[in-house]
Amino acid sequence: MMDGITGSTRLYAVVGDPVRQVRAPGMLNTFFARAGIDAVLVPVHVRPADLAATVLGLQLVQNLDGLLITVPHKVAVRDFADAVSPAVELSGSANAMRREPDGTWYAENFDGAGFLAGLLAFGHDPVFFDGHGGRGRRCGQRHRARGADRGRGDGAPVFTSTPAAPPRWPPAWSAAGRDAP
Repeated sequence: MMDGITGSTRLYAVVGDPVRQVRAPGMLNTFFARAGIDAVLVPVHVRPADLAATVLGLQLVQNLDGLLITVPHKVAVRDFADAVSPAVELSGSANAMRREPDGTWYAENFDGAGFLAGLLAFGHDPVFFDGHGGRGRRCGQRHRARGADRGRGDGAPVFTSTPAAPPRWPPAWSAAGRDAP
């Protein structure tokens, strides 16, 4: 925010249930202020039963430019995008949506890269992912793309970079191969 919130301030929201744990508003609002960007990011606590009404309503707010998505909405929010990135198509989950110049909404998922880099930098390989929510799906796909050689396709992926067993990947991930986004 430059001089407080005005009629020109661009809005962003982080949507989740709960939202007390989110740190993005503090970080991004500090960035906006330092960079002289007239924008604000606010946390919006939305229960799963209210997600559709909330997202559809927020998409009508003309000065709202984007949404960050957190638990438990990363999979469900995909349905409210007009277009999705290859990462969202592959993982079935999104952690961000932005309004395009034509007013449509584009979903993206940028989970995974930093998380895996941190694990691998500290020698955590093989890596076991127990969970298949929005972040788990994307992290597993990132690891697959970097060369992990096996996984378990029953919803809880197992990945390793060490050859120990023949590849067994969830079908969509196998089709994407190692060139997955």
